Amino acid sequence: MSKHLLIELGCEEIPSRFIDTLLADMSTQIQGRLQGARIPFDSANIQCFATYRRLAFRLSGLADKQEDGEEVFKGPPLAIAKNEAGDWLPPAQGFAKKVGVELADLANCVGKDAKGREILMLKRTLKGADTLSVLPTLIKESLSSLSLPIAMRWGRHSASFFRPVHWLVALFGETVIPIDFFDVSSGAVSRGHRFLTQSSDGSIDGVEIKITSAAAYESQLEAAFVCVDSKKRGETIVSFLKKHGQENYDQKLLNEVVYLVESPCPLVGKIKAKHLDLPKDVLVQSMAIHQKYFPVFKDGTLMDSFLFIGDSITEQNKATVIEGNERVLGARLDDAMFFWEEDLKTPLASLVPKLDAVLFQKGLGSVLEKTKRIDTLACYVSKLWETELKRTDVSRVALLCKADLVSQMVYEFPDLQGIMGELYADKSGESKAVSKAVREHYYPLSSSSALPSNVLGAVVSMADKVDTIVACYQNGLIPSGSKDPLGVRRAMLGMLGLSKHFGICNFRTLFQKGYDVLGQGCENFDALKTFFEHRLKTFIEEQADVSHDIAEAVLAISWTDLNKALAWAQELSACKRKESSQYKDLVETAIRVSRLSKKGAADSVDEGLFEHEIETSSFHQLSRLNDLKSVDDLTPLVTELKQYFDDVLVMAESESIKENRLGFLRQVEAVFTQCFYAESLVVE
Repeated sequence: MSKHLLIELGCEEIPSRFIDTLLADMSTQIQGRLQGARIPFDSANIQCFATYRRLAFRLSGLADKQEDGEEVFKGPPLAIAKNEAGDWLPPAQGFAKKVGVELADLANCVGKDAKGREILMLKRTLKGADTLSVLPTLIKESLSSLSLPIAMRWGRHSASFFRPVHWLVALFGETVIPIDFFDVSSGAVSRGHRFLTQSSDGSIDGVEIKITSAAAYESQLEAAFVCVDSKKRGETIVSFLKKHGQENYDQKLLNEVVYLVESPCPLVGKIKAKHLDLPKDVLVQSMAIHQKYFPVFKDGTLMDSFLFIGDSITEQNKATVIEGNERVLGARLDDAMFFWEEDLKTPLASLVPKLDAVLFQKGLGSVLEKTKRIDTLACYVSKLWETELKRTDVSRVALLCKADLVSQMVYEFPDLQGIMGELYADKSGESKAVSKAVREHYYPLSSSSALPSNVLGAVVSMADKVDTIVACYQNGLIPSGSKDPLGVRRAMLGMLGLSKHFGICNFRTLFQKGYDVLGQGCENFDALKTFFEHRLKTFIEEQADVSHDIAEAVLAISWTDLNKALAWAQELSACKRKESSQYKDLVETAIRVSRLSKKGAADSVDEGLFEHEIETSSFHQLSRLNDLKSVDDLTPLVTELKQYFDDVLVMAESESIKENRLGFLRQVEAVFTQCFYAESLVVE
């Protein structure tokens, strides 16, 4: 017979950004332990629920008894456990004591290990216990093992958890699973909405709801104004947004708002006409980031209303709630309007000297000094990419790119850095290209976000990222594990995206230039190159959609010509997928060339020393190769080389002939390494 299992953990408010991770971990922990305990369950009927103050897990078809199992104890080899006289030696005596059998019974405890040796072995049948007797320990261990993205202690507890626990529902069918967790005893009592229901003691914990069964969980809480299904809450909000014409809503904001409410009630507020004079980005930032409101757009134009999701709404308080939210937003926009007007009183360039008072990194000067380094590096990148940019434009963007950091608006709204820089630069009379580059020098903001729209922003972006990366490594601020507080990984991926789109970069030379401009030595340069190489390889695998070995094979090229590396990675991968011997012949030939060429000292070739016609034809085939772009371009040479290795003894007795042939192979190897490193490739 099978039953439902329901676990609901009630606690203080959980930050929305952690809920999905905690919920997934809770499900994984419980399922894993049920499997380990040999308790069958219906894996097709598992549901997870969450709000900002509860995590819940429910499954159906949980067997009421463990399956029988077998326990195997392996002991020492029989050769050392028993002497020739048949007496059991100390290793056997220890094994008997460990497994609880008499020495006389060890004769029945003999088996074979994986190597076929006779060893002492005991197999013991484990009788399945009632599921209810196993669940208390299993559930408590599951909850205690949750990964803690945040952790805190409270009361007299020495252990930490993500939030203080208030209640715990644990039901197997209709039976309470007895668990004590952080001094909270499990039961069948959950809590309704903390404001829309009234607890008996007058607190804001919500009315007590006795869950009669796991199957009735959702409906019973729904009656207490709690929608525990985050998917349903999301559907309610999305339906409301679409009803008001918002098809392209902010998905990240939606995911956050879903976990800020238990009883979502969509509402509409109005924006004062005077506030619509503010830049669109300021309005959106104020609404979405600070107030968790959804701005309303029509044909790309920001309208004078906003949408928000209330959580404690009744017919009696609805108007008051709307008015209160309008007032709060109005106050924030009043502040924003003041900052906007004050910042516009002076040109953006007048803020630049103030950057000297802003520390960039300890020991590495101010942000003003960073902008000077960006200027030098940006001009270097501009030459590297062979752009036709004016030196004055590059320097102007470098000078202004960080100026908005000391504006009043960005001080209040840090996420508007760059955005306000463009607006203030434009208002200050800077050219459109310079203004846009001031904003876009932060691009790309992530691996999937937009790149700068023009090369001016791109060269300054590359320079900024190189300086940040080099400074971090110089200061020992090296990413490790999941920790990367200064965004070094993001900056490296940004560099790769810029190089792929805008031009060739010799990354080693570029990083060296960054160290030179910083002027404090080359601390951790090798660690930087190693870490960047990992980013390069991952980037190639993802962008070209190729296997590890192919990414490894073109890695050396990617340091100086990323697009060429990507093109060859795709070419090799496409050839590998073909049902022909072309790829196998190419790789095996190139590997043979690579290994033999290492035995030579020079790459000079004297045709007069050729003894076979295939030597001449192979050498001439090599000389005809130019601008290699595909495996097909190499195939004629590979065909010649296969015949070459059949007919020619490279390691000839004559030293001069041997060195001449090795010189030829070194020239061939130089051609192959322009495209890939063969010894990294795998032929399946």
